[in-house]
Amino acid sequence: MLLSLRRSLSCFLLSTAAGLAEQLPPASGLTATLEPASGVLASGALAKIHFSITPAAAAPATSAVRLRRNASAELPTAIVNWVDGKASLPTTLDEPGALFASLQTTTGDGEKLTSRAGFVFDPEKIRPAVPRPDDFDGFWDAELAKLALVPLDPVLDLGKAPASASPGGIEYTRFSLAVSATERVRGQLAYPKQEGKKFPALVIFQWAGIYPLSPGTVTGNAAQGWLAVNVSAHDLPIDEPKAFYDALAAGPLKNYGNIGNDDRTKSYCLRMFLGVRRALDFVRAHPAWDGRVLVAHGTSQGGTQALVAAALDPAVTAVVANVPAYCDHNGTSAGRALPHPYWLANTDGRDAAAVAATARYFDVAHFAPRIRVPVLVSAGLIDETCPPAGIAAMANSLAGPYELLFMPQANHKGDNNTHATYLARSKVWLDALRSGLPAPPAR
Repeated sequence: MLLSLRRSLSCFLLSTAAGLAEQLPPASGLTATLEPASGVLASGALAKIHFSITPAAAAPATSAVRLRRNASAELPTAIVNWVDGKASLPTTLDEPGALFASLQTTTGDGEKLTSRAGFVFDPEKIRPAVPRPDDFDGFWDAELAKLALVPLDPVLDLGKAPASASPGGIEYTRFSLAVSATERVRGQLAYPKQEGKKFPALVIFQWAGIYPLSPGTVTGNAAQGWLAVNVSAHDLPIDEPKAFYDALAAGPLKNYGNIGNDDRTKSYCLRMFLGVRRALDFVRAHPAWDGRVLVAHGTSQGGTQALVAAALDPAVTAVVANVPAYCDHNGTSAGRALPHPYWLANTDGRDAAAVAATARYFDVAHFAPRIRVPVLVSAGLIDETCPPAGIAAMANSLAGPYELLFMPQANHKGDNNTHATYLARSKVWLDALRSGLPAPPAR
């Protein structure tokens, strides 16, 4: 099913299957399927969830289904009746948004079962919960101007790439770059060892957490012909033992995404986002870059940074972002669940109004109007970490062509291979972009 939007490449690419949707992750014999299989409908249209318990004899007489609009507002609980191990629930929303359903029941032998399902209604009509600040561009342009005055100051630590990465060998290095007089961005880079040849660039940003970077992230992509760069979100060494990162995560960097979230000049995310731009400065100056293709790529927090990359650097030529975080930070204003890192729920004694105001400057939905290049972005319909309504609001704010892929069965982590449709589609995009071709048209 495809819904046409206002731009030639713009569409919603929806996962389909013969008949009903592929099964949601099963829990001890309980499954759910969607009708329609895509999980995408017009407001007011009838959606159905078909539940099944195996063996049928284990099914209870009735079960309660919890329903929430946008994973937030509670709707009346629905009761389903089981017949031969099957039960169906018709449901709808009368306005644009996402519907989350969860069934918890106990079988006749006392086993507790849980299943979830999700739909989205009129996703192309979902808009950011709060308006973009009038001085949004002015703030970020001023920060970029200050960054431009800071020398790049690259520090390279040449390391040995795994011998198996490529038959022809790989050039590999760790690097750090100055973001300010006291702050740096750190990462790793690899490309095929071919004298004089230049390569398209793939910059990979990391999901949330504090951990080392794996050399395979860049060497594997370098073996495919990329100048591959992998950037940490933190001003930390990238190859320390696990205990080093665990101590920081439990101590001074606990809930780091919320540090300074009541002041746009003190937010932890300010250095993170400026570090994104600084890493791109490094790539554009690298002699192995082909000067043409510069793709930003990431999942969750990494998807956030990939989108911010395109907003802060017009040299980025495409974005591939899986279930991005930071979309619609002020979602509660529109009755929506908050996205990671849940700023408005983590004020930690700070002024809540100041946090809400600051969040507007770090909301990917507000960076989106600066993004004019092709974007592939995904959303999981049972993702409560980065809810689909917020991602839709961000996508609808993009200034360029985009393809929004809804994954009906997917939670945030993609359990039970439920991100498979994104992985397949992103490969199509990346293969085309690496070859110098345009972003693929949506199917």
